[in-house]
Amino acid sequence: MHMKMLLNKCFVALLLTTTIIPSTNAWIIVLNGTSSSGKTTLARRFQRITRWPTSYLSEDIEEPELVKEILKEPLAQLGYDHDDEKTDFREWLQTLPKEIDVEKMIDENALNEATEQRVVEKARKLGLAGTNVIIDTALGEKKLKLLASQLSGIQTYFVLVYAPIDTI
Repeated sequence: MHMKMLLNKCFVALLLTTTIIPSTNAWIIVLNGTSSSGKTTLARRFQRITRWPTSYLSEDIEEPELVKEILKEPLAQLGYDHDDEKTDFREWLQTLPKEIDVEKMIDENALNEATEQRVVEKARKLGLAGTNVIIDTALGEKKLKLLASQLSGIQTYFVLVYAPIDTI
């Protein structure tokens, strides 16, 4: 019951936000919050109710795609051919040959940075092309400031999604 009330309050906040976002210019909404705070739920709901076409970007989607790109060449050298489009990413990882040690091949910090940068670059391109964007992320203050500078020139709204544990 409390979670539903919280989601409704956040939903109302986003709905009110739509009244200040002009339909003639592209906008970007950055939903920032901890894991399980409701960012994805809000993003999907907002995407459904907005009057304008809106793209959804998330590090949770971009990171697996980036890992697949990084591993593409080593897998090709081993003759590994797999239709990863139809397979869940975790399942896909489990099917990799034993010779592929993902943890040794991919630096976690570099992957995180590359994933964040990929989301920003996609958002910037979409925004400059006139497409609205919702970004689902969990960033600290320093990275949020960097994100704001990289998205300068595009109307960007930063929304903190917060679900206190006692409400859940």
